Amino acid sequence: AAPQAAGPIRVFVVEDQTKILKNQLKLLEGSSELTIIGTALSGETGLEEVRRLKPDVLLLDLGLPRMSGIDVTRAVKAELPEIEILIFTIFDEEEKVLEAVKAGASGYLLKGTPADKMVEAIKEVHAGGTVIQPSLARRLLKHQQRVERGAGVLVLRRLRRRLRTEPPAGSDPVPGGCRARPGRMPPHQTPVPPPRWRRSA
Repeated sequence: AAPQAAGPIRVFVVEDQTKILKNQLKLLEGSSELTIIGTALSGETGLEEVRRLKPDVLLLDLGLPRMSGIDVTRAVKAELPEIEILIFTIFDEEEKVLEAVKAGASGYLLKGTPADKMVEAIKEVHAGGTVIQPSLARRLLKHQQRVERGAGVLVLRRLRRRLRTEPPAGSDPVPGGCRARPGRMPPHQTPVPPPRWRRSA
């Protein structure tokens, strides 16, 4: 992740439903640790504004019309890899979330997440961590074992470095997700075994 600048975390929000967008802004604007530098109602407009404003964290709706959240994620990471992307989604989109994370997103939040957990998640990805469900983390690591070359390896290697831990049963620091921060291993957590890499012929 890019070095953290002093002051509030600069957040840009892309959400196509105005009611949800207003609710998000109302929740986030109550935190002195964040500043909302802009919003967009579509992926196309959001990408243009992100290029111009260069936020620290992009809070991105996954289910955008036309240019999807996955497409925006790929485009942003290709041009501005230092920007951390946090996907905002509904509970039944795990397959799409998986694609977004493989495209470079640092994690996701479920719509309806309380304000304090949203702020906590934004701070986590800005610090270089990941906000993701343990079940999805396991699927990503299994997928990593099957990928031998290409850009996917680089994305998944980054994820493996981040996803070192899982919370104990019944623990859920962020609703719908767990957090893993590089270099930190609480005593109650167990490391995920490293995947077996196959050497190319």
